[in-house]
Amino acid sequence: SDVYKRQGINAEYGELKKKKQNKNKMDVTDEDLNSIEVNEALVEIANTLGIPLHPNPRVMLQAIHQSTEILIEQSNKEINEVDQQLFSQLPLGFDTGDNIVNDCSKVLRLQHVIGLREIQVAINAKIGQVQSVTANPKTNTKLGKVGR
Repeated sequence: SDVYKRQGINAEYGELKKKKQNKNKMDVTDEDLNSIEVNEALVEIANTLGIPLHPNPRVMLQAIHQSTEILIEQSNKEINEVDQQLFSQLPLGFDTGDNIVNDCSKVLRLQHVIGLREIQVAINAKIGQVQSVTANPKTNTKLGKVGR
């Protein structure tokens, strides 16, 4: 049953993970690292993260990168624990008598809600477009009327 729970949660957050993995990496040149603005930013970030300063900006950049990767990994673990707790507390509304089927039903319900949310966003956008044309009354104060 944990497998199905994990699959449901991964379906929810899979897109974020793919975006992170497919992100284009930028090459940092020595010219970039030697600029005053970049060095000031590196020092500020290092101080915020509690990383000791180093005279070589590339070494500081690597230390910042490693530190942020560790922080992201720790926060992902915490998020996964919270997700599992939330998933187990999610009400299904009915009981099939089989925990695996119940968990699969929860996953299907979550996917359905996500689809409904996407439809609602599209509907709201269309309503906004229509209102931008129709809900623009002109006020004629001489006649005491509102409208076109």
